[in-house]
Amino acid sequence: MLFTITQEIDHIIPTSKFKSLDKLISRLNAEEMSTLYPLIGKELLDQLNEDYEVFRNKDGGLWSCAKQESKDQTRVTILQTAEEVLLYSYLANHSAILQSSFNMGGGWNKPSTENYEALDHKDNERLDKDLWHSALRAKENLLLYLEIDARAEQVYTEKWKHSDYFYLHQDLLFTTSSELHPLYINLGDTPHLTFQKYISTLHDCQDGYIAGTIGYTLLQALIDRKYKAPSTEPEELSTVNCQLSTWTTLDRHIRTSLANFTAYEMGGAKNEHLRNRGQSQLSIATRFIHEHYDTFSEYIPEGAPIYVPPKPDPAAEESMKATTHTTVCPGRFPPPPPPPHQGTVFSLLH
Repeated sequence: MLFTITQEIDHIIPTSKFKSLDKLISRLNAEEMSTLYPLIGKELLDQLNEDYEVFRNKDGGLWSCAKQESKDQTRVTILQTAEEVLLYSYLANHSAILQSSFNMGGGWNKPSTENYEALDHKDNERLDKDLWHSALRAKENLLLYLEIDARAEQVYTEKWKHSDYFYLHQDLLFTTSSELHPLYINLGDTPHLTFQKYISTLHDCQDGYIAGTIGYTLLQALIDRKYKAPSTEPEELSTVNCQLSTWTTLDRHIRTSLANFTAYEMGGAKNEHLRNRGQSQLSIATRFIHEHYDTFSEYIPEGAPIYVPPKPDPAAEESMKATTHTTVCPGRFPPPPPPPHQGTVFSLLH
């Protein structure tokens, strides 16, 4: 459970002296499986619950830890953000129920508290909008903090890897949301959350458009090069830098093409210009591959869509022609007859 005391709620939103506020705690903890579980996975959720038990027993609880310099600052920040996700998501989903009470006769009443005025219709609309926005921002921030952790301390990385929202997708040309947004596609205010909606389409377009044109081997080489450290040997540095520039140029064309195809597929036929743009970039990439075929030929096996058979050596070809001509047409150039044998009967008689 990531909530145990009502004071933790006070740190996130202002609360009144509503007498049944403690009951909200159990509802918030029930929200974990519907909100946090699909976002971070069961393994990380269990780990957060374990860590929360440690921090809540400290002086002042979880939120007091933020006021101190702590080696556990990563854990504290992620736990606090997880609490925000739970609270805002629950309130956004159940604001109407929280403003009502169920009576023994089977009807609904509007509760009120002393010295507090109920919200009118416009107030409720603004509140719902703010809660939904706050819930989305809290989810986005949680994914952002987990990505920062994965790039540095890796406190929660191993657990987070089991989640569908893990930031790194090593089977895609766009391995993270920051590679796609905002340079290729604008994913809006919640790029980490929105990126997840693009994963399936990215896979389809990568397999259908890209691999269907350049082949899976070259495509995989482009993906693998993101994780391959270049050589630092001085004598190889010039060649490596030249090859890196060539690979980088191809990567840019291919990714631009993939982004346009993906945006087209996500938007439908009304974005036909994006499909044309994607096809144009893919054609440029194909020409570029043929212009630098020596660099890429290792990754273009026979049978690949852009495979070019090697040109035969002229000298070897002439030699082959001569050999073939002599072998096929032996009758045109008959060998000279052997000299008569001196030991034959004819030589003895003459």
